[in-house]
Order: sequence, then C-alpha cells, then structure tokens
Amino acid sequence: MTIASMSPGIRYCIFSSHIAPASGSFFRLRRDTASPKGTVFVKRRYALFVRVCADIGWAGSVERRALPTRRSCSNLTGHDERRLAFCMTPVSRAIDLNADLGEGFGHWRMGDDDAMLDIVTSANVACGFHAGDPDIMATTFARAKEKRVAVGAHVAFPDLAGFGRRALPMNAREIERAVAYQLGAAQALAVLSGHRITHVKAHGALANIAERDADVANAIARAVGGVDSSLALLAIALSEQTRAGERAGLRVVNEIFADRAYMDDGRLQPRSQEGAIIEDIERACARVGDMLANGGLRTVSGKLLPTAIDSICVHGDAPLAVEMARRLRGSLEREGWKLRAFAGA
Repeated sequence: MTIASMSPGIRYCIFSSHIAPASGSFFRLRRDTASPKGTVFVKRRYALFVRVCADIGWAGSVERRALPTRRSCSNLTGHDERRLAFCMTPVSRAIDLNADLGEGFGHWRMGDDDAMLDIVTSANVACGFHAGDPDIMATTFARAKEKRVAVGAHVAFPDLAGFGRRALPMNAREIERAVAYQLGAAQALAVLSGHRITHVKAHGALANIAERDADVANAIARAVGGVDSSLALLAIALSEQTRAGERAGLRVVNEIFADRAYMDDGRLQPRSQEGAIIEDIERACARVGDMLANGGLRTVSGKLLPTAIDSICVHGDAPLAVEMARRLRGSLEREGWKLRAFAGA
C-alpha cells in the first residue's frame, strides 16, 4: 500500500474536512464521504496519524483540513509511507449485498431463491403486484429468517403480465396508495412468518421512473413514511429516489447494481440498449470493486460520479444470478469487506 497509489476518493477522505471526531473512543469518517461505510479510526491511531503528518510536513494540511498535493504524496519515503499506511488501515468496513427474490407466482417459479438466500444479506421480496403471492411471500420471509437475511418490500406497478417492467398511467396519489398497499401486505406476512420488514425498494418501471421523476419518487417516499417511518428506503444512488427519501426524513440506503451499466448522467442504461445488462461475472466483480474503491458510479464512458455506496444489488431473475452473487461475495470478502445487512435481520 502506498499513498501515491491510493484512490483519489480514499486520499480525499483521509485528508479533507470529512475527518471528524465522534463520540466515545473512536474517530469516524462522515457517512457522505467516498470512503467505505463504517471505516473508523481508533483514537490513538488518529493521534499517531497527526504526529506522522507533523513529522513529514503535512501538519498544515491537517490543521486546514486540506488535501495534500499529489507531489507531496509521491515524494514520501518508504518509511513514512509504512507509518501512514498503518494509521490509515481501516478497523472494519461493511457492505450489504441484496437481491430481488420471491418473484414467482402460483406454481411458477423464477430464480433459485434458496441458493440466493445463502449468499445475500438482504432480500427484496415481491409483494404481489409484479410477481409473488401470499404463499410465496410468506415462504420467502420464513426462509430468510432462518438464514438471518433481512427482508424488504419490493413494490411495483400492478403489472403481473409485464413483470412490472411496463410504465402504467398512474398519478402520484395512486402510486402512493399502491405502495402503501403492498407494504402493508408485506409487513403482515412477514410478521406471520416470524420476521419483520426493514426496508422498501421500488421495482422495474416504477423504480426507473422514480429515478428521474421527483413527483413519483416523492409518492413512494410519502407512502413509506406514512406507513412506517422507521423503515429504510433502498434507493438507486444519485437518483431522485435518494433526494425524496431525504426530504421525507427516511433513512436512505444508496444502492448500486453489479449487473447493470450506468450512463454518464448517472442513470441506469435502459435494458433495451445493448450492453445494459452485464453478464460477464469477472467484469461485474471487477466493476463493483472499482466503484467501492473509488467511491462512485463508473459509467459506460469511464467517468466516475462520486456517491455514497451502502448496498450492492444482484438481480435474482438473471440466468447466472446465483453464480454471480457467490463470486461477487467471495471477491468482496477477499478485498476485506464484511458482508452485513444495512438493517438487522
């Protein structure tokens, strides 16, 4: 590990004004930085970091909360780099891995939910509008509870025939009530199954519209807040969904997709376009690692759009979903990530 080779996002977080003291014996980076969520500095390690900075002439930068120049990073001696590397070693870093499950109907099944529940830390369960039914929902909730996987309501347009991927002409009030209806059903069946709903995520066309339409995003957030404001909103990073959740006072969990491409404006590339779905597992794993390391979305043109990242989605209905989820989890663990649900299971 060398300072010069650190990602700009990590270097910025270490030396910028985002370093702030927290209560107790820890120093914690603010959640809105590009650093992995949960990175912490033990107090004495932070004190050592300040001393090392003073020794190498960076004290002024630390006092001003300024970023050291690229030249000062590249001119460090090996001894100083080793001292700083020790100071900057994360005590822990955690990420959530989620999948959309329970998407069968009646005797028809989609995907291997049992296998996915052995891998992911959170599951978004269809609530009967785009897929799912009471039996599938209850069964999925019960199995998730057994496997200590957190569950959320995966809400959609009422479009079973189109799997929720068709935009329906519903106004904001209708969308708000439809989301509340699905959330209520999910909560009831989760309780019946001995589990509890921890979050809400929009599916398909509803999610895509809410990504860019503030009125639709606000309708979803109002429904969640109106039914249970303690629930988290699992939202597409850098979208109107995240802003709507913040306006509604909800806990917003920023989600990226392992198997979907991003355009330069930060939006998901439409499924109808070539290259929108990433099926190459090695590429998907490398791409997720790149986005986490650099703290942002990597677009099709190579641009980096900075954002907080709290959860990674692998679509459960993809042909290689189980293998992709398994290998992605392994890749994350080898890179030092702890897989953990953003809300308790």
